Amino acid sequence: MLLSITRTSIIRRNFEPLKFTQSKAIEIIILIALFYKGGSFVSYKLSRFNLTVPLEESNEVILFNSRECSFVVLDEDTQGFLEDINEVNKYDEEIITNLLEMGFIVDKDLDELLSLQEASRNIRFKNDVFSITIATTLDCNMACYYCFEEKNKHYLDEAIGDKIIEFVKRRISEGNYEKLQVTWTGGEPLLNIKMIEYISKPLIKITEDMDIEYHGTIITNGLLLTEENAKFLKEMKIRETQVTIDGFAESHNKRRISLDNLNSFEIILNNVKVAYKHIIIVIRVNVDDKNKNEIKDLLQYLYNTLDYTNNNRIWVILARVSGCSTSIPMNEYLAFYRNIYDDYMNDVNVEKYYPSPLNFACGAQSKDSYVVDPKGLVYKCWEEIGKEEYAIGTIDNVNDNAERNQKYINEYWPKECNDCFSLPMCHGGCPYKREENNNKPICIPESNTLDIYLRKYYEQWSDEEDSEEEVAGM
Repeated sequence: MLLSITRTSIIRRNFEPLKFTQSKAIEIIILIALFYKGGSFVSYKLSRFNLTVPLEESNEVILFNSRECSFVVLDEDTQGFLEDINEVNKYDEEIITNLLEMGFIVDKDLDELLSLQEASRNIRFKNDVFSITIATTLDCNMACYYCFEEKNKHYLDEAIGDKIIEFVKRRISEGNYEKLQVTWTGGEPLLNIKMIEYISKPLIKITEDMDIEYHGTIITNGLLLTEENAKFLKEMKIRETQVTIDGFAESHNKRRISLDNLNSFEIILNNVKVAYKHIIIVIRVNVDDKNKNEIKDLLQYLYNTLDYTNNNRIWVILARVSGCSTSIPMNEYLAFYRNIYDDYMNDVNVEKYYPSPLNFACGAQSKDSYVVDPKGLVYKCWEEIGKEEYAIGTIDNVNDNAERNQKYINEYWPKECNDCFSLPMCHGGCPYKREENNNKPICIPESNTLDIYLRKYYEQWSDEEDSEEEVAGM
C-alpha cells in the first residue's frame, strides 16, 4: 500500500528547479513506499556526499547531494532509508533509478572518491573548452597593499598579440572544441585597451568560422570602467567583468589607493551604476582583519544603492585575503562568513546563489588552459603571472610536459578532504594556495553555510508555491 504524502516534493538538479504536484511526486520520486520485499539483497548505500538538513517547526528534512547538487524534501514517513538502507527495498525500480540518478544512493561497491577523481580527469582532458587568460600589462593605476602580482611597466604589443592569435588558432584547430574562453587581466587590463580590440576581433572571427562559442570576461579594478568602455567591451563579446570594492570610501580608498589620488570608491561605484547596462558585473569584496567589521553595513549599502534585489546583472561576492599579515585565519574566516551570511544572502535573490559542482578546483588543472603575460611568457595559474620561474614556456614554444604544468593537471585534493561532503563543490580549493599552505585544504566558506542556504531556498520556494495556490483559488 502507498503511504500518504502531505505536501509537494521539491527536486532540483543541475541548476534547474523542478516542481512536482503531489501525484507526480508519488509516481516519480522518493516519497513512496511499496510492500516490503523481505529478504531482498541490498545493493546500495547512501552517498558520502549527502547532507541532511532538518527543517524547523516540522518533521521534514532537506536532502542535498553535492556531487549532483540535487535537492529534495522528505516528510517523516519517507526518511527511513536515511537510517536503514534496507528501506530502499520497499521502493519500486523507477524510484530507485531516480535516487541513483540524483546521487542520493549509489552502488554499494562504488568507490565514490575514485569515481569523482576519474570524472575530474576525464573533464581535464576532454578538449571541449579552450581557455586563455591574457594580461595586457602588469602596470596598474592603483596600489593595493595585498596585491600578489609582480608589477612592471611592460605592455603587451602587437608582435606578441599576433603570436597569441596564432597560438589559439592552431590549438583549437587541432581539437574538437565547442567554446573559446578568453579572460583579460593585468595589472589593469584597460590601461592597454587597444590590445583587447587587436586580439579580440580576429579570435571572434576564428570562432565564427569554426562555429565555436566565444566567451569573454575581464578583471578590472573599475576605475576605467566607464560607460563608453563598457559598451566597447560588449562589442568585443566580453560578457562579464569583476571589480573590487573593499569597504566604504574611507577604508576602501586606503586599501585600494589610486595613484592619481582619486576617490576610487566613488568612481568605481558610479561606473558600476552605468556599466551594468552593457556588461554583467561581479563586485568582489576582499575581506581581512582591517575591514571585516564594516562588511555587514557595506553589503546593505551596496544592496540598497544598486537595487540589488531587482538587479540580476550585478553580483556581490566575498573573498578572503590570503598571504598577508592582515589575513584572517581560515577557521576564523569560516566562522565570520557564517555569522554574516544572513546579511550577505539577499532573500529575494536566493535562486541565483544555488550551489553547483565543479569538475576540478580551477582552470589551471585543465590541460587546455593557459595564462599569458605581456612578454609572451606562458603560465598555468594567474597567481603566478610575472613570476618567470613558474613559466612553462613562451607563446610560440609552450612546453606542455613542463613539471609545473604536469603538477597542476595531475594533482587532486588533499587527503583531509576525503571525509568532507562538499568535496565535489571545491575539489580541495585553490591548488596554488594549497601549495603555499603545505597542501592543506583551502575550504570554501559556502560549505560552512550550506544548511542556512538550503533552508532559505526552501522557504522561498514554499512562499512561491503558496502564492500560486492562492492565485489559483481565486
